[in-house]
Amino acid sequence: MFGIIDIGNTNIHIAFCNREEISDYKTIPFTDYKLLINIFNSVSINKYILCSVNNNNFSKVSKLLEGKKSIGIEFIKPLKQKGFYKTMGVDRIANTYHIIKRKKEGIVLSLGTMNVIDIIKEGQFKGGMIFPGVESMINCVNRDANLINAQKGFNYNIGKMGLNTEDCVCAGVANILRNGIISTVRKLQKEYDINSIYYTGGGYRLVESESEWILDKLLTMKGIKDLARDYYECNWN
Repeated sequence: MFGIIDIGNTNIHIAFCNREEISDYKTIPFTDYKLLINIFNSVSINKYILCSVNNNNFSKVSKLLEGKKSIGIEFIKPLKQKGFYKTMGVDRIANTYHIIKRKKEGIVLSLGTMNVIDIIKEGQFKGGMIFPGVESMINCVNRDANLINAQKGFNYNIGKMGLNTEDCVCAGVANILRNGIISTVRKLQKEYDINSIYYTGGGYRLVESESEWILDKLLTMKGIKDLARDYYECNWN
């Protein structure tokens, strides 16, 4: 058994895997070091696949793992021939590679600190879009409007109006993002003649009303596992 640690801007995602499947999965806030250390110490694993989209967070978690063997896959050179560009985040590479490996095509949404829309067609990454997520937009409002203190982690009541300024901000952000994502994805479906829509990430509630779209909370972990096995020979038991 081995571990996968996906370090984001806000949260850390940890999965424990055997050769065939992911047996356990946890998401914790990056700031909760005590819980993170307890998880590391409670599981008998000395090998980790470590990847990140945030270099500062990556360094801090690496220090916590001192004494444990790990492999970093911060950049993926072998995938250049697949159309991925040099500065593409490993989480996006993992998501799209997992779909490509299974000879599928689709639109992949990763909804978190940043929202990402990626296109996979004819076995290749065709391009994508990146824009702020819900909490990033709320942080921006709180920073630039000194009389507003909208709370992060609000309930995604899509379609409902706020009854105070803070709730109005949250309702506005959630509804604008949801409607914008759905209309953009539908346009891309027609443009690229794609049927399947996959989505993952902590902001999944934005689009969960779309019953035909496929929610896979473990999509990134599955892709990292694929990459580690195919390019780094991480067939650890």
